[in-house]
Amino acid sequence: MPTIEVSYKELKKLSKLNFKKEKMQDVLLTYLKADVEKIDSDKMTIKLEDTNRPDLWCVEGLAKNLRSVFEKKQKDYKIEKSKIIVDVDKNLKNIRPYVACAVVKNLNISNKFLKSIIQFQEKLGESYGRKRKKIGLGVYDLDEIKGNKIKYCCAKPSEKFTPLEFNQELSLKNILKKHPKGKEYAHLIEDKKYYPVFKEESGDILSMPPIINSHKTGKVTEKTKNVFLEATGTDFEAVFHALNLFAMAFAEQGGKIYSTKIKYNYENQKIVEVSPKFDSKPFDIKIEYIDKLLGLGLNQKEIKELLKKMGYEVNKISEDIINLSIPFYRKDIMHAVDIIEDIAIAYDYNKIKPLEPKVYTKGKILQETIKKNNLREYMMGMKFQEVLNFTLSSKKTLMEKMNKKDKAIEVLNPISSNYAFLRNSILPIMMDFLQKNKTVEFPQKIFEVGSVFISNKNKENKIEQQNRLCVIISHSKSTYTEIKSVLDTLMYHIDKSYRIKHTKNPSFIDGRCGKIFVGRKKIGVLGEIHPKILRNFDLENPVCALEINVDNL
Repeated sequence: MPTIEVSYKELKKLSKLNFKKEKMQDVLLTYLKADVEKIDSDKMTIKLEDTNRPDLWCVEGLAKNLRSVFEKKQKDYKIEKSKIIVDVDKNLKNIRPYVACAVVKNLNISNKFLKSIIQFQEKLGESYGRKRKKIGLGVYDLDEIKGNKIKYCCAKPSEKFTPLEFNQELSLKNILKKHPKGKEYAHLIEDKKYYPVFKEESGDILSMPPIINSHKTGKVTEKTKNVFLEATGTDFEAVFHALNLFAMAFAEQGGKIYSTKIKYNYENQKIVEVSPKFDSKPFDIKIEYIDKLLGLGLNQKEIKELLKKMGYEVNKISEDIINLSIPFYRKDIMHAVDIIEDIAIAYDYNKIKPLEPKVYTKGKILQETIKKNNLREYMMGMKFQEVLNFTLSSKKTLMEKMNKKDKAIEVLNPISSNYAFLRNSILPIMMDFLQKNKTVEFPQKIFEVGSVFISNKNKENKIEQQNRLCVIISHSKSTYTEIKSVLDTLMYHIDKSYRIKHTKNPSFIDGRCGKIFVGRKKIGVLGEIHPKILRNFDLENPVCALEINVDNL
C-alpha cells in the first residue's frame, strides 16, 4: 500500500474545497480509499488502500478526483502538438525498448509542487514500475535542450556525461559504480553490451534511463518554466500510462501539454506513436446488473449523477444499457463490477441500510480442515514447531538451489522476482527458512501444512492445488532413520500402512532417499538432503526431511 505525504494547503487549493482537516480526512477515506494516518501542521501522511490507482499517488491526482466528487470545475486537458520528435534506436529492442514523452510549458513551479512531483516520480518508478525495471521516468528543463530532435539510442559504456548533482563527467560504466542511483539500479542494465541513453541533436547525453539525468538538463528548479517528460521501460502499455499520469500532474498545476512523436524502427517497421494520449475507453453496463449487486433501486438519472461524481462520462442511455466512457487515468477498471463499486462509493456506503437476511445457513468445519488440524496436533505432539511461509517464491529457490528442473507456475506481473512463481513444493521454502534462521539454537524441528500448485491440463484453470505436509529436522546428527521414525509415528496415529521404495532424487543423498506409498498411491518422499543442496542454502548442519500429499491420505 503506497504511502505519500501531501500539503494540506496545496490539496485545498487544487481541489477548490475549503474543508477543515477533519472533514478533508473523512472525504479522502470515504471517496478515494485514502487513509490519513497522520496530520502534522501542513503535512498529511496518507496511505492509499487501492494499489491499482497510481493516479492517486500525488496531491494533484487526489485533488482532481475530489473536484469530480464535489462537482467542481475540472482542468482543460487540451493537448497541442510540439515540434519534438524522438527517434528510437532499433538496437534497444532487447535492452529497454519502449518510450513515451511529453512537453509541458508555462509552468509556475513552487517548492511544494517540486516536492510533490519528485515524490510522484519516485512512487511511479518504485511501485508501479517495479523498482524502475518495468518503468522509469525523467524530467528535464526543456529550455536547456538544444534542437527538436531527440535520440533514444544505445551508447557504449565508455561514453561520458555529468550526472545529476555531480560536478565532473563520468563514463556510463563509472556512473553505475560511483553515483548513488547508479549503485542502486545498476543491475537493470549493467550486463548489457550497450546502455540506453537520451541524446539531444548535438549528440550530448541528456540521461541514462532508468538511472540518472544529466546535471545540465535534468535539474528542475523553481525557475524552470518548461519541461520535457519521458518514461521508458519494458511494458508498452505501462510506459504510456505512466507518462499520461505524470503529464496530468503537471497539467493540474497549470501547465500546458504538448504531444511528441515517437519514431520506432523495430523489425524493418517504422511506427510513429504520439504521446501523451488522454483517450477515454467506451464501456456498456446494464442497469439491471447494477441493481442486482447493489439493491438500491437507483433510476437512470441517479446512476448518471453518481457515475459523473467518480469521473465517468455517460454518453447514452438506451433501455437497460448505459454507454459510458472510462477516463484515461483509470486503468484499474477491468469489469462492470469495478464501475458498480464506484457507484456505491459515490452513493456513500454509510447511507446503505443493512437488511436482515431472510435465510441462514449453519456452518461447520470442512473435513479437509479437520484433517489438517489433526496433522498439526500430531506434529506438535512430537515437539515440532509449526511455521507458515509464503506460497510465492523464486525460480532460484524452487529449482536452482534444489538442483531440480521441475516446472513451476509463473506469475504474470510479479511485484518482485523473489515472488515470481507459485511453489510446487514446500521443501525448498523450508530450506530457505532454515537459512534465515541458522543462528537459532539447534536442533531445529519444524513443519508446515500448506498448499502447493501443480500444472494439470485436466483442470479447468490448468492448475491443481494440493495440500501437503513438510517436516524438517536439522542438527549435527540428523539422519534418515530419525525422519523415518517421525513418519512411522505419524502413520500410526492416522492408522495408515505404508511402504518405502528406494528412489533417486537430485535434492537428496542417493541411497538415503525413498518414495512413500500408501497402497499403490505415491504420497510423498523422505530422506537426507544432499550436501550440495546444503551448500546452496549456506547450511552447515545435516538436514533430513519428508514431504507428503495430505490429499492422498
